Amino acid sequence: MSDEVLKSEHKIGSLWLGMDFYLVICDPDVIDNLSKECLEKPEIVSILGRFLTGNGTIFAPANIWRTRRKLMMPSFSQKNLNNFVNVFSQCSIATAARLKAKCDGGDFSVWSYFITYSMNAICETGLGLRGQAKAENNAKLLEAFEEYINCASDLAFRPWCYVVESIFRRTADHKTLTKNKNIMTNIINEIIQDKRNKIRESGNKLRSDGGKLTKGDTDFSILDYLLENYGDTMTDLELLEEILVLAVGGTDTSTVAVCFTAILLSKHPDVQEKVYQEVKEVMGDTIRPIDYNDLPKLKYLEAVLKEALRLYPSAPFVGRLVDKDVTLPSGKFIPKGTTVGFNMWGMHRHPKYWGDDPERFDPERFINPNITHPVAYIPFSYGPRNCIGGKYAMLSLKTLLATLLSRYEILPPASLPPDQPFRIEYKIMLKDVNNFQIRLKKRELECKLTK
Repeated sequence: MSDEVLKSEHKIGSLWLGMDFYLVICDPDVIDNLSKECLEKPEIVSILGRFLTGNGTIFAPANIWRTRRKLMMPSFSQKNLNNFVNVFSQCSIATAARLKAKCDGGDFSVWSYFITYSMNAICETGLGLRGQAKAENNAKLLEAFEEYINCASDLAFRPWCYVVESIFRRTADHKTLTKNKNIMTNIINEIIQDKRNKIRESGNKLRSDGGKLTKGDTDFSILDYLLENYGDTMTDLELLEEILVLAVGGTDTSTVAVCFTAILLSKHPDVQEKVYQEVKEVMGDTIRPIDYNDLPKLKYLEAVLKEALRLYPSAPFVGRLVDKDVTLPSGKFIPKGTTVGFNMWGMHRHPKYWGDDPERFDPERFINPNITHPVAYIPFSYGPRNCIGGKYAMLSLKTLLATLLSRYEILPPASLPPDQPFRIEYKIMLKDVNNFQIRLKKRELECKLTK
């Protein structure tokens, strides 16, 4: 987004993306209006919708999305999310254990460690996989998922490669997508059928003690809840689509967010030390698992995450199809058929809402927030089609970072100049060109534990 657009009265620009013309918007008033008026997704997202998630809630047509969203919402109640924190904590401890081998060594990419954490958490909270079943399926799911997303991300910006499906089906990209989609769908369908069989055999009971699962149960998983409450009305395909949405929405986006937060902390040791002292104050002078009662006390850590998401929102550009004529509050007219893009990257850096230093990493912005417009900060999108898993992500990422920072100090990579700006690329999700390089150093308590 050019400086001219950012400084213009209406903060609206335009661009061509392949054969599609976009209005690009970083005006919160306009985004507020269009996100409520226009609920259809544009054609460019079809590469994921058509070939992976189908009519799952992220990419579904509005008429299907409304019904699915209502079915999914209870799964993300605060009570259920609190029950998930134990899963986040155990997965975080396992991640910390794997990272121990990297301590006091050289530069390394933290991406593979964090995406494994995210997939492990999704497998347990979303699918109800535990123990050996999770271990066996997680590696296959993660490998297929990453290969699929990388291919789809490249294709999303080459629409001429897949518009004519009869030609696209003969390409190597189509074979890559099909192969990995089949791996993911076969694993998830097998889990769905296994759980359906258990329900039939046990008289509608999935809990290990024979009781009926409830929304607040510690054995709760999202798939379990959907099967017990809507198993007679949701088809296997509908269940599959929603679980694939969880994988897409809960794995890549969360991993991008925590990776950017980690490298920002490595570049700002004063901020990292403040987070560490807060974690110590909450947890005491011991290393123990995080529980859900700890998380509301980690206010500065939450501010750090929010500021990282302001500067580097995982999905910085959200598209909508204008499916009816719309007149904006300013009087500007947008005709039916226009494609618009909500530019969170530009809006989160607009001086009108973030002051004269919007590029500066400053978590204090969210300690006593003075955000002058409710839509000026929307890392999880906005309106009826916002991200259903925003609270899930925040709890998960706070748990992971608190667990790691209690054990390790995050240092910047020795191979890159400390004052070098981030080099980023946009492939549907933001990514660091250097693949999130850091170093780790053991904290004092961790050193005592390992002696």
